[in-house]
Amino acid sequence: IHDRREAEEQLRLATSGADVGIWQYDYVTDKGFWSPDAQRLIGATTQEFTLENWTDMVHPDDRSRAAEEWARAVESGSSYEVE
Repeated sequence: IHDRREAEEQLRLATSGADVGIWQYDYVTDKGFWSPDAQRLIGATTQEFTLENWTDMVHPDDRSRAAEEWARAVESGSSYEVE
């Protein structure tokens, strides 16, 4: 447990220092959460999210591509990465 806490603290420091955020989503429960930095960076009003309210935050011009990439990641079990 000590190593895990230390790793989590290192990740927190690295993401905070780089001004990036992380998020995690559980497809089965449709529940996710943003790190405080991610929440701040994207302007989310709550730390928890669902796929629906995440999609609402994607720029309308990017929603189709983001949805396609999301479906591909879920189907293949790969990472979801879109800029």
